[in-house]
Amino acid sequence: SAPGSMSAWQEAAARILDAAMRHFGEDVSFEPASGGTSVVRGIFRSAHVRADLASETGVQTSGPVIGLQLSTLSSEPTEGDAFRIRGSLYRVTTLERDGEGGAYAHLARVA
Repeated sequence: SAPGSMSAWQEAAARILDAAMRHFGEDVSFEPASGGTSVVRGIFRSAHVRADLASETGVQTSGPVIGLQLSTLSSEPTEGDAFRIRGSLYRVTTLERDGEGGAYAHLARVA
């Protein structure tokens, strides 16, 4: 494939992510700490369990998370950015990229 073009795998992954956002996503407000607000599509889960398999204890954390298609955002979410979801405000604590154009923003409820 030509430089800058997507591989067949990347194209398939993008189509799957597009379909997931269309069918399971909802409109939310992305509010970067740097200013501005935009409406984006995300898949919100109020309780997401994440296991840390690298630690000896296998610590698990639970909290809200939103799945995102990074190409649809004006900027990549970073710690301190916010999302307004279902009337509540959440701050981004960490961003976990999936390597295929999507990411999970782990959130903390503010108000």
